Amino acid sequence: MVYFPDGAAGDRFEEKEFKGPLAHITRQALSFIKAQYLKEAVVKHPDRAEAERFWNFPYAAIEEAVVNAVYHRSYEIREPIEIRIGEFLKELDLTEGRSTGLPKILRVMQSNGSPMPVFETDEERSYFLIRLPIHAGSCLAINEC
Repeated sequence: MVYFPDGAAGDRFEEKEFKGPLAHITRQALSFIKAQYLKEAVVKHPDRAEAERFWNFPYAAIEEAVVNAVYHRSYEIREPIEIRIGEFLKELDLTEGRSTGLPKILRVMQSNGSPMPVFETDEERSYFLIRLPIHAGSCLAINEC
C-alpha cells in the first residue's frame, strides 16, 4: 500500500506491505486504511442546528475497492496487488462475487456526498484502476488537500 500525501507526482510517500494468506492481508489492509487514513468531518452551520457529517472516503467504498483488487487479481502476472492512497489528492467472506461491488461503491460515494469515482482499464483488461476522490468538504474541515 502506498500513500502519496502530495499526490502521485510528489516527493513524499509512505509504504506499507502486508504478507500472508489473502484473507489475512485483505483484512490487515482494510484495518490499516481505516485506522490511518479515514477521517470523519463535522461542519457546523451558523443558520441551522444540525451539523453536516461526512467521511473523507466512505469505508464501504474503500472496502469494495480493496476486495475487488484481491478478488480480480491475475495470477499470471507476478506483480503484487497495489493499493495507492493519495492520487485523489491533487474462505474470504469479504465478497459475494456477484458483481455488486461497483454499484455499491457508486451508491455509498453518492450518499456520502463524495464526487463520483473514476474507473479505468484497458481493452485487454490487464489492469483495473479505481480512483476515489476525496470529499471536498474534508479539505476544508481537516485542512488537508
